[in-house]
Formats: sequence, structure tokens, C-alpha cells
Amino acid sequence: MHRTLGRHRRGRAAQLVSHRLGTLREADSIALLVDGRIAERGSHDALMSLQNRDCARLFGLQAAGYAAPGERAATAAAEAAS
Repeated sequence: MHRTLGRHRRGRAAQLVSHRLGTLREADSIALLVDGRIAERGSHDALMSLQNRDCARLFGLQAAGYAAPGERAATAAAEAAS
């Protein structure tokens, strides 16, 4: 699905709205809305480098939900320690 979307967007402007944050990794710019206002904006890599901010925290929480049970415990422990 991601490759198909990428082919359709190539060379065009596109606006993606997604609750699955991994879908947005390839976007040139991501805007995180909080209460209808842009709270964070940047590329996926730039937003992930802001470790204590909402986008990185939400991405980590969502990724942990897809991890195997043993990996979830390790991720939860790392989250609690930070």
C-alpha cells in the first residue's frame, strides 16, 4: 500500500491524514495537531529526534503496540525510565 501511495504522490503535492504514524514516515513534512493547532512540525527524523515531545512519544507508544509481548515489556520499561 505504501509503495502504491508513493507512486501516486510522486511529483505532486499530497496531504495525508493518518492515525497510523508509520504511514507518514515518507512525508516531506509532518504536522502534529493538538487541540486544532500545530504543536510540532518537521520531517519524521526531525520529530523523532525530539525524544521528550509528543510526536516521538506517540510514535513509540504505537510501535510498542505492534511489538511482540517480550519486546513490549522492554519498551515499557525503557519508557518508564525516561
